[in-house]
Amino acid sequence: MVSHARRYARCCYKPWCIVVRQPRWRRFFMIAGPLIATVGSALLYVLSYVDGLSFSTVMLLVCLLAVVVTSPWGVIITYINERFATGVRATGFGVGFSLSVIIPSFYALYMDWLSVVVPFELTAVVLLALGGMIGTVGAIMGPETKEIDFTSSAS
Repeated sequence: MVSHARRYARCCYKPWCIVVRQPRWRRFFMIAGPLIATVGSALLYVLSYVDGLSFSTVMLLVCLLAVVVTSPWGVIITYINERFATGVRATGFGVGFSLSVIIPSFYALYMDWLSVVVPFELTAVVLLALGGMIGTVGAIMGPETKEIDFTSSAS
């Protein structure tokens, strides 16, 4: 039931975000988007540690968490494509997207290492917040791509 509610929330929310974000403010949303993901860590904490939540409250919080944490992905594909010159776009996209999947895939090790500092049960919350902050720094450091000239061979 919760899984269906998450899918429904994403189906309703993501297209609206993509339409609103794509023409302009792409970089701004990438800066603000990870900050939103940091707020998601608070939702994850509530879902993990608050006892006695009703089923409807849990369902609402899970939907909200899914929307908040996944919303930045609407612009990432476009941004990473525009980030590289046309001649190396496929390679740049492949490397950039692969690294964004490979590095986080070691989260179990990060959770184990982090459990020295915080309780193991809280490490997912800390990693979500840390990932949001790292994403924000990366978006601030990256260039704006909305004025890219796709006909030139260098960007």
